[in-house]
Amino acid sequence: MEDPKKSKTGFFAGVKKEFGRVTWPTRKETFKQTVAVLVLSVLLGLMISGLDVGFSTIVQGLSGVRQGAATQTEQQIEEAPAEDAGEADTAATEGEAETGATESADTGATDSAEEDTGETD
Repeated sequence: MEDPKKSKTGFFAGVKKEFGRVTWPTRKETFKQTVAVLVLSVLLGLMISGLDVGFSTIVQGLSGVRQGAATQTEQQIEEAPAEDAGEADTAATEGEAETGATESADTGATDSAEEDTGETD
């Protein structure tokens, strides 16, 4: 088995040797390549944004017809429960009035019946 220290130093020695063989770009070449990457990135971003806006407009245009019909239906659905709720409130109020009137009538009828019989307490 190899000594771990020798294997580590051997590895780093190989890395150092390999870095010596690398042909590094000049400062001018690095600048040119950096500018090229930035320009292409901006152009690609603009192209993707343009496609996104274009497809969004197309999809909204195509689905707008369906959305308009759906919107009318949704409005009808939203209005219908509101009308039903209003009618239910009105019916409940009328029902309470009728119930109150009926109770009053019943009470009045009972009182009348007692008076008619002529019974006294």
